[in-house]
Amino acid sequence: MRKITTVLTSILIVVIQSCSNDSETQLVPDTTAPSVSLSIAGVPNSSEGGTVVVGSQIVVNVDAKDEGGIAKIEAFINDQKVGEDTDPPYSLTIDLSSFTSKVGKTTKFVDYVLKIVATDIAGNTTATEQKIHIDGEIPTITNVSLLAGTVIGGNANSMTFEVMDNETLSTILVYINDALIADIDDEIYDVNLDTSLLTDGENALKIEVKDLAGNIGSHNVAFIVDNTGPEITLESLVDGQLIDTTINLNPVVVDAYSEVGTVEIFYGDEIIHTAANVADVNVDFDPDNYPTGEAIIKIKAIDHLGNSSELMLHINVLRLLFTMTVPEGYLSPNIPINHFVFASELDGTLIDLKEIIFETREVKLYASGEFDLEKDFTITFASLGRNGVASYLFSVAHLNRGNLKQLDLVVPKRFTGNGATSYPINGFSETTQLFCFGRDFYFSSSESGATMIQDFTPSNHVAESDPIYIYGYNPLNNFYNHLTVDRPIASDFEINFADFSVSNVEDSQIITTPSGFLSSNSAYLQLYGFLDQEGLDNELYRQIWGYGRTPVTTFNYQLNTQFFAYAYDLKIGNYFAKGVGLPEGNIIIPNWTVDYTFQNNEISLTTSGTGHTVGEILLEGGYDVGVPYQWNVFFDSNKAGPIILPNISGVLESYPFFNLYQNNTLEVNRVGLRRYDNISNYEGYLAQIIKGNKAFKKASPRYESIYSGNTTQEFSSSDYFHNAW
Repeated sequence: MRKITTVLTSILIVVIQSCSNDSETQLVPDTTAPSVSLSIAGVPNSSEGGTVVVGSQIVVNVDAKDEGGIAKIEAFINDQKVGEDTDPPYSLTIDLSSFTSKVGKTTKFVDYVLKIVATDIAGNTTATEQKIHIDGEIPTITNVSLLAGTVIGGNANSMTFEVMDNETLSTILVYINDALIADIDDEIYDVNLDTSLLTDGENALKIEVKDLAGNIGSHNVAFIVDNTGPEITLESLVDGQLIDTTINLNPVVVDAYSEVGTVEIFYGDEIIHTAANVADVNVDFDPDNYPTGEAIIKIKAIDHLGNSSELMLHINVLRLLFTMTVPEGYLSPNIPINHFVFASELDGTLIDLKEIIFETREVKLYASGEFDLEKDFTITFASLGRNGVASYLFSVAHLNRGNLKQLDLVVPKRFTGNGATSYPINGFSETTQLFCFGRDFYFSSSESGATMIQDFTPSNHVAESDPIYIYGYNPLNNFYNHLTVDRPIASDFEINFADFSVSNVEDSQIITTPSGFLSSNSAYLQLYGFLDQEGLDNELYRQIWGYGRTPVTTFNYQLNTQFFAYAYDLKIGNYFAKGVGLPEGNIIIPNWTVDYTFQNNEISLTTSGTGHTVGEILLEGGYDVGVPYQWNVFFDSNKAGPIILPNISGVLESYPFFNLYQNNTLEVNRVGLRRYDNISNYEGYLAQIIKGNKAFKKASPRYESIYSGNTTQEFSSSDYFHNAW
């Protein structure tokens, strides 16, 4: 028991002793003040007691130390508290903008004292002071030569400015797009702006000036850089284009940032147009004024900064002889191939040839080099018939590059057969002849010899079919009667004499001057009637008379006057007339003669008389050897010289009649001279008949001709190409 008591007593003494020592430690006071120093960001340390100039806002960095720790840092301006910080590192941002900078209106600064007080945990304080002058004036930048929106370019652009401040400046910096380009350390405020490395368009210039007080003045300018020439676009011409007709060069020239100065157009190295105003850039380029062959059209544009751009286009200048447009549906699907058009010299030499296929929409024939505008040539249209055996050619000579120029073909009016039907014929005398023939109907005959009516309906147009017309004529008593049959024809229809009419029938006659011409030549007249304007426009004719006479002093015929319009064919001896209207009552026979010789595919002509404008030649034959052909040639009858047939060569050698041509065994059936009503010359014929697509119509302008040969001038094709089926 004594041992335990001793231990407890010892522990108690130790504890009491320990508590007595802690009380003695806490009672020792902290009287050591912290150490403190200050610095103003961006302001050099002043000498002892010196004054520094600061701006309207300062950042004061404080270095304060104390063994017991810093409680707070306070800032005072002339004992007015302006800031406090409790967390190291100690930094105070002080706004001085509310303090007066100058004394009255003088230039003398007001004296201020910046005091920093550091307080430690024990409450000990230490203060440090700095005399300051507050400079609140921001440096100014004026008279900047680069204005907002100014467009500049190149590597030499002087930019000047002026700066002003009440105190010394510390830095003058110039930036473009935030990249420093100049640090000015003298008083020469002239900076070169090199735009060669800048992007075209808007760029930003900034001038930044800083004084010793840290005040910063800046000037920002948005300006435009343009180091690219104007943009040139031209819709009327593409690179590699063939130039055969006059084209308008009217380029669109625009510049994104500058005004366009001048625009020049070159042909090769030759300036052909210059314009100081972009609105005046408009020139017609006529290829006939320039040599044929490959060349370059260059358009050069310069803007007001001197930036230039060029558009260069390669061209090929050609001499266009003839253009033909082919509408969709022109060629028959039954004869879609073996159609050609070609140009020849008057001596027959082939110049150019193009094939016409189902998809062809335009054909152009060119000379191989230079070809004078007034030089004559021949255009020939060639087709094989449906069976690939018969050859059809249509040539127009004495063309030049200035008269016909272009032919726009017209889709033929096509019809589909509805079959033939036989109808009973009753009550007619044996000497009465019945006729039924029109554009979309005609009499045919069955194998047994029965009379049938073949009927057609439009297949590629909407013209309504007119009634069928049948007429009877008895030459023994000069009796004429007629019947109109509506379509569709009734199944029980009969051709009865009793149904025919003699209404609107008049006796008409023809005489000639000289009168002996009719009395010494047989004559034949065909009349066609049209019911209305639509029928006239669509060639919906019906034959209303077709009969001939042996030589008589007066040619009598019967005329049904009920029709809207008429057309006719009249042959008297070697006189032939055709066209819209009715024949004159007194026909004055032209005092012309024509004769010819034909050898080696060359027709030599001997003519007399005046007033004719068109010559015509028909070559036809080959029936006896199984290679039939028809070749019409038209020419200016007032031009001297022989007519040489165009050469048949190249792909045309596949035409079956080629051997006849090559062996000079073609046959000339007739040669004639023509004149048209109201057409005074060959150019008028080309414009109205050929270009007007009226060469094959019954209702075409009337012409009359004198010919030498065996048959009348009737080309069996209904168009320039044989394709009406």
